[in-house]
Parts: sequence; C-alpha cells; structure tokens
Amino acid sequence: MVRTLLAGLASTALLVACQAPQAEPEISGPMLAFRAAGEIGLAQGGTVLATEPGDFAATGEPILTEDGRFVFARNDGRLAVLDTESTYPRTIEVPVGPWVGNGGGSTVVWVEEPDRLMQLDLAVANPVPTLRRTLDLPATVAPSGPPLLVASRGDTAVVARAEAQPPPSNGPHILYSVRAGRPPKPLGDTNANTPIERAVISPDGNSLAYAVFRESGGGCGSATLTIVSLEDAAPRTINVGSRDPMVGDRVLYLWWTGITPELSHVEWNCADPEIRRFPAVSEVRGLSLYPTLQGAALQILDVGPGVTATLEPSAFEAGEPVGLLIVDDKGEKTPVHTDVSAVAPVS
Repeated sequence: MVRTLLAGLASTALLVACQAPQAEPEISGPMLAFRAAGEIGLAQGGTVLATEPGDFAATGEPILTEDGRFVFARNDGRLAVLDTESTYPRTIEVPVGPWVGNGGGSTVVWVEEPDRLMQLDLAVANPVPTLRRTLDLPATVAPSGPPLLVASRGDTAVVARAEAQPPPSNGPHILYSVRAGRPPKPLGDTNANTPIERAVISPDGNSLAYAVFRESGGGCGSATLTIVSLEDAAPRTINVGSRDPMVGDRVLYLWWTGITPELSHVEWNCADPEIRRFPAVSEVRGLSLYPTLQGAALQILDVGPGVTATLEPSAFEAGEPVGLLIVDDKGEKTPVHTDVSAVAPVS
C-alpha cells in the first residue's frame, strides 16, 4: 500500500514538473546591428532580437548612429530604423539619400541637391528633416556634377564632385571636407575614372580613408587606398593588389575602428573575370597592407573579449559583396544571418 502511494506521488510530481513553464534560455553576448538584403536587425549572440523589413542595397553607408541608439538604412528613399534599447522598429516616411551618414549623437545626414546638407534626429518621436548647412563649394568654370556625400562623422562631412569633365562623369572627383562653422576644405583629386567605392572617417575625426577602382578596360583595373589628413589635406596612397596587368583587384569593405584602417579586397583573372580569389582582409601599416586573417572574409570585427563578428563569403561571385554573419565566441561559432552587407557592434 505504501509502495503504491509513493509511486503515485512520484508520478504526480513528474506530471507537475512536465507541465511547469520552462525557463527561457538566457541570451548573452555582445549586441550587433546588421543590414541584410531584406531587413535590418539586432542580434545578441546567435539570437536575432528584432528586425525591420525592406529592400537594402549593399553599400558602404554606416548602419548605426554614433551614440549606438539606432540602427538605420535607406529603404526605397525612406529610412528604416530600429531602436537598440526598446528594439522598436519603424520606417520614417521622409525622402533621404542617395547616401546617408552619421552626424553625431542620434543624427543622420545626407546631401540634397543642389548644395544642402540635411539632417534628421532619430531620437525625436516624429522627426522632420532640417538644414544643417549649405555646402558652399567653390564655383567651377565648366559645369560640374552634383555633390556626393561619401563619408561623415560628428560635425564633419566629406563630399565628392566631378569637375574635370562635363557631367555626367564617373571621375575623377575633387573631395571637400565640410565642417560646422568653416568654409569647405579641398582634399585633393581622387585620380580615378570611377566614383569612390568606400570611404570612412577615422574614430578621432582627423583623417579620411577612401578606396577607388581605376578601370583599365576589358573587365580589369586596379584599386588604391588613400588616407588623407582632414587638417592639412596631406595624402598617402597605397596600391591594394598586384601590379600584374592581367590581375584585377578591388576593395570590397573598408572600416576604421582602431588606430589604422582595415579592408577586404579581391583579385581576379582579367582574361576570365569569373575566376576570382576569395576576399582577403588586410590592415594598413605605413605604406603597405598586411594580412590580418588566415582565410577568407568580407569583414571581421572585435566585438567583445575573445568575441569576433565575421562576414564570411559563402559563395563569392562578381555580384554584391554580401556574406554570412557569424559570431565567434572563444572558438564557438554561431551563424546569425545570411546575405549581410554591414555589421556594427552596439556599444
């Protein structure tokens, strides 16, 4: 009788345990912002916390405001936004672009023709675009192309304008630094027959790094990286790839989170552009590039102690440079999202 009673109590306890709500697994690790082809998102560890859908191009535009509060990206001329604190998604129905950058704090900026630098504070509930300043670029004798925003940080914006050839022109472009309360400062000629591919301002705001592709015809050409002082416009230019005229090379990603820029680049056979090497990651040291990663990647970022976020090209082709976002936590790799074209750690 006692044995039967004990067995019944054990069965009841087991049933109650099975019916009790199970604790959710704890989400830990650094928070990341990402932009994929069909959505922007927030992820922590290998878990996607929130997304906002859209149609997002693979560009060099930043995706996180400087205060880390908002993820943003252009979506058909509008602005898709995610709040990193509340994870609340929204799409702001204001015309922006064609390139949107950071303007300090929660503010984003863009150029509106003919010469207006516009701004939008994403921390406002119902933000309205306002004029930050007119660009006031120098007048040219011949007709010039429209000013193109290529990089921005804090109170500094860098714009490029085609001046040597009648518009429309792919280059060369003259670069100008536009800062609050100062006249535009010329930063020199890009010395390329195509527009700037990627550009970024250093974390201290003192330098600009930009990559160009010098097309030589027949699907070939070579890439260079130039670092120019925003104070005195002194440049230094680095050849990115091989000097072999039958080998093409191009910069895919460019970022600057430490004391020196880093980039990913790819080479291909000019006789058959479909024959491509996988992208390699290098960092700038003086006037040279040095590999920083054994293996292929579009981008790799240190996002925490022993934790990295890597964009791995799963099947790299001649199209848009997108990859699989993977978080590596002390050797444990977790895939997060496919078709990713930008990633940033949320501080």
